[in-house]
Amino acid sequence: MARRIAGWYDDAWTTRYAVSVPHTLSTSANDVSIVIPKSHPIWAILAAEGDLNSIRVTDGDGYTALTFELTDAALSGAFSTANKDGGIKVDNAGFITGTAVKLLWVYAGNPSATSGAGSVTLSSAKVGHLYQQTPPRTGDTIRAAPTPPGETVATPDVPKRSGESRRVWVGLNGILSGRAYPVEGAPGLESVWGVATSSTTGGGAAAVHDSAKTRFVEDADGVFYASVFTQSGSSGTDYTYILTTTTGSDMSDTNNTDQTLQTVFRLRVLDADES
Repeated sequence: MARRIAGWYDDAWTTRYAVSVPHTLSTSANDVSIVIPKSHPIWAILAAEGDLNSIRVTDGDGYTALTFELTDAALSGAFSTANKDGGIKVDNAGFITGTAVKLLWVYAGNPSATSGAGSVTLSSAKVGHLYQQTPPRTGDTIRAAPTPPGETVATPDVPKRSGESRRVWVGLNGILSGRAYPVEGAPGLESVWGVATSSTTGGGAAAVHDSAKTRFVEDADGVFYASVFTQSGSSGTDYTYILTTTTGSDMSDTNNTDQTLQTVFRLRVLDADES
């Protein structure tokens, strides 16, 4: 099992789900609205518990609790487990300069919990996404790692046709530092404050990326991915695709960033034909 990133994930709370929040903000606090998809697995957990008491929302570190309110998908009525109609209003989450997608966590699955919900009045809220997709093929995954010394060409290679838009899942566990001693069952410490994507070709800027479509997901084995979006490009042209990850260990201070890490791969655009 992969090492989980930082969080108070332990036997009391059985499950957590990553929330991706695209934004164009510099360092500041901002509200977030989240609509829970009807197909999301959290509905089965809440139905089994018979109440909403186990829901919690934290910042990207998994520790810093955020004030939240439960509502319907329209963000104006009552949360309904029976109808799978739910939304979450989040108050004053911290956003980091230089990132384009922020990470939050929604926890659930503790039948002994008492309600942690409060009251939130949204103001200029950003939209958070509960993403559920995992890689369909091994070839769609990349393991983030430091660039080897002396390497001048981005690796690995990811093939694509010019007319395709594809997702590539980048596993980030391997670049996040752990802690010397686990706390409440969690060996992770460093976590993701946010990410951004960019792309180049021939030393100039390109547009085969879309940062706003980056999504986070943690699978059942604890592998934490950034799912990045690749698009367009000219056949016969190679591109360098860059995922920049900003990390830290305590979101209670939004300036407590630690590392800025880049994962790169070469996007090779080539249209096949019959000749």
